[in-house]
Amino acid sequence: MAHRSRPRSSLAKTDPHVLVVPVLTERQFADIDVFDAHSASLLRPEYHGVVLPFMYAPLSEPFDETIEREDLLRASGYGTYTVDVDFSTDDALDVHRHLAVLLEDLCGEIAQNKADAAARVLLGAPLWPLVTVRAPETWDPERHLSADDARDGAGARREPSVRVARR
Repeated sequence: MAHRSRPRSSLAKTDPHVLVVPVLTERQFADIDVFDAHSASLLRPEYHGVVLPFMYAPLSEPFDETIEREDLLRASGYGTYTVDVDFSTDDALDVHRHLAVLLEDLCGEIAQNKADAAARVLLGAPLWPLVTVRAPETWDPERHLSADDARDGAGARREPSVRVARR
């Protein structure tokens, strides 16, 4: 039975200082029933919080499908950062270090987008970062989330969020 997750942008629209970090698959992102809810173009950086999605894609994905996904994400308002991970050969500590550096850079990019919006120097909607984690097909976030971890008391899928402090 497929579940429908709440729109990723709903929590971000309630608080300009919140950072929502959903983990989803390409199939979930492209689901026509909730596709508009994933669009970063619905978020206004001067009034809303931020959604920083992590998307799973198979490491063995054909190049044409990668290009299609990148085009879809860009049209949805995201600039993508791709991390290739093979858990059978990559050292977990090296993967952690790489992701930590990437997250630091992405938080800087998000802060710059918000600052540019506050200064009214944006000429259009900014591209928000999205991290694509390409991993072997044996690793899939849908299979690795337990029912208790992934759902709140009402049965809706929970999304991790971090409140961003003002400086």
